[in-house]
Amino acid sequence: MTRKSSRSKNRIWPTPRDERILRAVATHNYLAGDHIRLLFFRRGSGFAARQTVGARLRKLVELGYLTPEIVDGGRGAGPYAYHLTRNGGALVGLSTKSRRGRRKAPRHALAVAGFRVALELALRTEHGALEWTGEPELRADPRSVKPVPDGIAHWQVAGRHGVLAVELDRGTESFATLFRKLEAYDDWWRTRRYRTTVPGIGAKPRLVIITTAPRARRLVAHLVCGRRALGGTVAIAPIDAVGAPLDPVWWRSDTGAIGHLLA
Repeated sequence: MTRKSSRSKNRIWPTPRDERILRAVATHNYLAGDHIRLLFFRRGSGFAARQTVGARLRKLVELGYLTPEIVDGGRGAGPYAYHLTRNGGALVGLSTKSRRGRRKAPRHALAVAGFRVALELALRTEHGALEWTGEPELRADPRSVKPVPDGIAHWQVAGRHGVLAVELDRGTESFATLFRKLEAYDDWWRTRRYRTTVPGIGAKPRLVIITTAPRARRLVAHLVCGRRALGGTVAIAPIDAVGAPLDPVWWRSDTGAIGHLLA
């Protein structure tokens, strides 16, 4: 093998960043190209060009580590949602076999990932950090207890830290189902089962519910009219308002008013 061909082979072999990308895709089940760009392709005060990111993702698809799915209703123009293949899982020491039956629709996974990315970027601007555990990882944990949120976010900023249990509702579930979820989380707090879900952190998770504006209003009314103290704090916001998650757009059950998520 010539020196030139050896260098060429090394260039297409998965890099440490590629492996971080694959793990993040596994964490969320699906990620869009823009999610990957914002999380892993920072350049100075900005980000790499979309063409640069797209070229790297195409290479990971060609190598058999990612598979793209179109999520635009079948019109064939994208955007793509990237999912981990069996080979991609094997490369980073993860099994995709046990996750297949629990794979949610790409749009739901992408919406959850969108909130995670927005929160992580907002924390970065404040010199904070975020650790995210996705639903696939939570379900794969043998210690897993119900309810299982769409994600667990452990945040740190300005010397403070806390935990968020994230539930994203795109309007596909009945209100009865949402109300039962609230009851399940109330029990999760009161019985301290959250300590099994987030062991070693020592902070009670705050429940974050992201949903459509009409459903957010109805959930708030349900909690206000119930007049029953919950075992933990619920923060509710409409999907359209969480592009800047550190802004005061959240209704808080502990204050009964709109405020900041991490206060």
